[in-house]
Amino acid sequence: MAVQDYPPDFVGGVERTVEALCESLVGFGHDVMVFAGSGDRPREKTVERCNRSGVNIIRVKRSSTYTNPVDVHDPDVELEFDALVSRFSPDVLHVHHWFQTSSDLVWLAARRGIPAVVSLHDQWATCPLFFRMPEPEGAFCREPAGEEACLPCLSRHRPMEAVELQHSFRMRAASVASELELARAILVSSASHARHLAHLGAWPLTLAERVRIRPIGAADLPALPEPSVTGDLVVAHWGNLSSLKGTDILVKALSRAATGRQWTARILGGTSDPSFQGSLRDAAGDAVSLDLRPAYRVADLPRELEGVHLAAFPSLAEETHSIVLDEALQLGLPVIVSDRGALPERIGGRGVVVPAGDVQALAAALDSMADAGVRARHRAASPGPVARPRDYAEAVLEVYADAVREGAPVDHLGRDLARVRLAHRNARLGEIAAYLVQVDAERRRLEQTLAERSVADAARDETSCENGATLDGSSERELE
Repeated sequence: MAVQDYPPDFVGGVERTVEALCESLVGFGHDVMVFAGSGDRPREKTVERCNRSGVNIIRVKRSSTYTNPVDVHDPDVELEFDALVSRFSPDVLHVHHWFQTSSDLVWLAARRGIPAVVSLHDQWATCPLFFRMPEPEGAFCREPAGEEACLPCLSRHRPMEAVELQHSFRMRAASVASELELARAILVSSASHARHLAHLGAWPLTLAERVRIRPIGAADLPALPEPSVTGDLVVAHWGNLSSLKGTDILVKALSRAATGRQWTARILGGTSDPSFQGSLRDAAGDAVSLDLRPAYRVADLPRELEGVHLAAFPSLAEETHSIVLDEALQLGLPVIVSDRGALPERIGGRGVVVPAGDVQALAAALDSMADAGVRARHRAASPGPVARPRDYAEAVLEVYADAVREGAPVDHLGRDLARVRLAHRNARLGEIAAYLVQVDAERRRLEQTLAERSVADAARDETSCENGATLDGSSERELE
C-alpha cells in the first residue's frame, strides 16, 4: 500500500480506509506492507519503521527543503520506495495517494514487474488544491483540468515563478496520466465520484473500462436503540471539524430554526484550527445548546452518540464517499446531508438533502426532523449501499487477483519522467550559468569603466590644483 499518511500520525478518511483495509487483509492471512508519507518536515529526510496491528509500516518524512507544492516528485522518496519494493517483492501494489510520498510509484513497480491498482479517494488527481474549492465562499470548481483554467488559480494559491509553475503543472499532469494508464484497475467509491473525475479530466475515455466502483468500508458499528421521543432533541455531527465540512453552518441553522431551542448539537472531533471551537461557541451564543466533545475513537461512537436523534453533515466539499455518513447509517440514525458529491445518492430514504451552504434550508430540515413521526419514517427507510471493512477487503482482493493474472504492464518503457524533469533542471541551470556569465562580464566592464574614470578624475584634480582651483574642481571665483 502507498498512502499519503497513516494512523496514528494523522487520521483522515483516506487513512482510516487504508488502515481498515490493511487490518482486514492481515486478518485474512495476507502479508501487508504500508509505504506512508507524513505531514512532518524534519531538517533531513527520515525513515521510520514499525508494526501496528500486524501491519508493517515504513513512514518516510520528506526534508523541510522540499518546496514544490504542485509536482510532488521527490527522488529521495522514490529511492526508498524502489528499495522497499525490491526487498518486499509484493504480488501487487495498491496506490491510495501520491501526496506526501512521490509521483511515478506505479511506474517504478511496473519496472520491477509488479502490477498495480490505484484508488482515487478525492479530487487531487484533477487539482493540486485537493478539494477544487479555491474560493472562500465554498464554490466548487467544475472546470476540467488544464493549463488555461488551472495556472491562473495556482499562481494565486501556489505562487511560484511562471516558467516553474507551468513546468510543474505539466509534470504533475503527465505523472497522473502515466500512473492511471499503467494501473490495472482504478477504484472509486461512488458513481458520482466516477462521473466527476471523468468530466474533470482525471482519465481519458480509453481508461473508462478500468474503472471499478467499490464502496469503501472503514467502520463496523452496531445499530443504536431508538432514543426517547420525550425531552430535548439531540443532533450529532462528527469527524474532522471545519467550515469545509459545514460544522459552523449547522450551528447557524440551529440558531435560525423555529425548533432551535429544542435541539442540542453534540459535536465530536478534532480540528486543525485551535480557535475553531471557540468560533462555534461565539456563533451559538445563547440561542444554541452546544455539547462539544474532543476527538474520539470510532469504537466509542455507540457510547458517545447514545441518545442522539439525528445526524447532520452539511458539507461544502464535493464528498467522494463520507465515512462519517457510513457510521451514521450503520448506527441507524436518520440524517441530513448537503447536495454535494456522493452524499445524496448514498442516503437512500434514510434522510433529506439540502443545498450546500443554505442555512435557511438546513434550518427548515431541522424543524421537519423535530417531528418524531418524520424521524421514524426516515429511520425505517433503507439507505444506499453501506460496506463494512470485511466487505471492502473481499471486493478489493478480487481486483488484486485480476491484476496479478494480468501481470505488470510492459509499456512502461519510455515513461521515465525523471529524465524530463532532469532535462528541465539542466536547462534552467544552463540559463542561470549563462546569466552569471553575463553578470560577470557586466561586472568586469563596470570595474574597468570605474577604474578609467578614477584615473581621469585623479588627473583632472591634479590639473585643477595647479591652476588654483579647489579640490572639488571649482575655481575660487566660482566659490565666491
